[in-house]
Formats: sequence, structure tokens, C-alpha cells
Amino acid sequence: MKKRIFFQVIVIMMILFIWNCLHLGYNYQNRLYEAELSDSPMILICSDLKPLQNLKTALDTTSIVQYTVLEKDSLIKRNLLETYQLNNAEALLGKFNVPSILKIYFRGVEFSAPQKRELETFLNTSYPEVIINYNDTFWQNSLEKIALLKKAYFYSNLFLAVFLLITIVFLRLHFEMKNHEYWRVFVRAGGKRKVRHLRFFLHSLWLCVVPVGLNFGAYFIAMRQHYLPVEMDIRYFPAEGIFVIFSVILSRIFIGKHF
Repeated sequence: MKKRIFFQVIVIMMILFIWNCLHLGYNYQNRLYEAELSDSPMILICSDLKPLQNLKTALDTTSIVQYTVLEKDSLIKRNLLETYQLNNAEALLGKFNVPSILKIYFRGVEFSAPQKRELETFLNTSYPEVIINYNDTFWQNSLEKIALLKKAYFYSNLFLAVFLLITIVFLRLHFEMKNHEYWRVFVRAGGKRKVRHLRFFLHSLWLCVVPVGLNFGAYFIAMRQHYLPVEMDIRYFPAEGIFVIFSVILSRIFIGKHF
């Protein structure tokens, strides 16, 4: 009997382990997509510095903006001289009116399509002198990849939840029915029926606590040792425990009168 319970614990623990790997994998890939999106700035170009300064002040308090970088014409000229070693052309370059640049770095997926349209409308209406340069194709592709990732994550969670439910119910039914003859002989020999109920409860407790506990312990150790590049919401662990409890209760209902 102990071998059967141990087998069930191992099976449930492995399914939960795969489920938690799914959470971590989703968080990791989603972070990569968001980082790529955040690293691609919108560049505003204007020959007059004042509008860009006003824009920087306004955008720095916006939730979708991570941070802004204002590059004045003097800084751009100096960078050109240093980058291309144009020391002899410093006097000549000083005669030209080099535009200033405002780089806007957004907070990944928070910069959604409606917010993008709202910002562009605001810029075109309030600051028509500002030229907008942004990689719209890359932005659109990144949002599509993130949306596809979320969809795949949702269906993967649904599949694992159903698979875990069926597995727990099937294993509990299989081993309980396989052991049914033993308990029938046990009761006929004078044994108390409540012993079986107590044994079922203790085994169920093992199935509900041990797999979730071991997975949480492994996650905690991995995080303490800095083995994982991302974190996962620890609320998943009690949620998994509740789901396992529900599955065990459901298996008891299916056993019904054969118990």
C-alpha cells in the first residue's frame, strides 16, 4: 500500500513540477519580449529645444513611460565630433542648427495600441513641429508575440489542470478499487469500516501536502541559491494545493457506494 501511495505522490509531484516550470517559462519569455519592447524608444526630433523640454516634463509623470532622455543640440554636436573625430570641423559644425532629440522609453506591454494612438494624437495636435520616429513594425510584432505567448500559456494551464484532475481521480479510483477486496475481507473478519475511511483520509493528506510541499521547497531553495532567472507568484502553490484537494474529493465522490 505504501508503494502505491508513493507512486501517486511521485506522479502528482512531477505534474506539478511541470506546471510550475510552465509558470517560470512564461514569466521568463514574457520578460524578454517586454525588455525588447522597452529598449526600443520613440524618438522625437525638433529644431527648438523648448517643446521637447515641455514634453519631457509631461511624459515623465505618465504611467506608460519608463524614462526619457533629452539630447540637446550641443550634446549631439559634441557626440558627432567625438564619434567621427571631426575636431577640425568644430567651428564649421557650430554654424549649423542641429535639432535636439527626446528619446521615450516605454514600459513594455503597458504601451498598448489605444495608448499609442492617444499619445500620437496628442503629439500631432499639441506639438506639430515635432517629428516622430518610431519602429511601428517592431512594436506591432512584439505585441503580437506577447499576445500569442499569453494565449499559449492559458491553454497550457487549462490542459495541465484537466490532466492533473483526471490523473488524480484515475489513480485514486484504480488503487482503491484494486484494494476493495482486501477491505471487504477485513470488515467481514471483524475489522471496523472507519479504519478504511481513516486510511483514505491519511493517504489523501499525503497526496495533498507532500507534492505541493516538495515543489515549494525546491522553488524556495532554487531562489535562495539564485538558480532561477525569474520568480513566480508563490500564490500558485496554495492554489495548486486547493486544486489537488478538490481532485481528491472528486475521486471520493466517484468511488461512492463502493467505498
